[in-house]
Amino acid sequence: MVVAIETLLTPDIARPARYLGNELGAAHKPWDTATVRWTLTYPEIYEVGASNLGHQILYKILNTQPRQLCDRAYLPAADLIAKLRATQTPLFAVESRRPLTDFDIVGFSLSYELGATNILETLDLAGIPLTWQQRATAAWSSETASQPHYPLVFAGGADSDLESRTLCRLF
Repeated sequence: MVVAIETLLTPDIARPARYLGNELGAAHKPWDTATVRWTLTYPEIYEVGASNLGHQILYKILNTQPRQLCDRAYLPAADLIAKLRATQTPLFAVESRRPLTDFDIVGFSLSYELGATNILETLDLAGIPLTWQQRATAAWSSETASQPHYPLVFAGGADSDLESRTLCRLF
């Protein structure tokens, strides 16, 4: 399902271009030809995440791999967060405009410890349970085909202190 962002990006949303994925260097690969679909997620607003060199390098490396697609997602600004919640629209990746639950893998870049709480907000906006135990329980508790698919969630970054390692194990 592709999110209809034209209904979300109304005049009350500041800087709507940050949600379009049309900037120079953005990769728009065909969804149906990929066997593995990644979302690299930076738990900050677009301007902070898109300028992170590590985030850019991983994005380019993954998109050069055959049969792999990598989109990006960022924590929206407060105005779009409010609209996503009000319309019950899940957080989406900027290139494909698909909900994060449509992807096989959601990876988070952790550049500093304060970003950890933004990961929780991002997962909540995406409709992804916060812990692997909750995701596993939901996946095994349903016997119907309508059970939501939850991607593999991981986090990593240059910070190697105890809090970041603990957080990575949680997800």
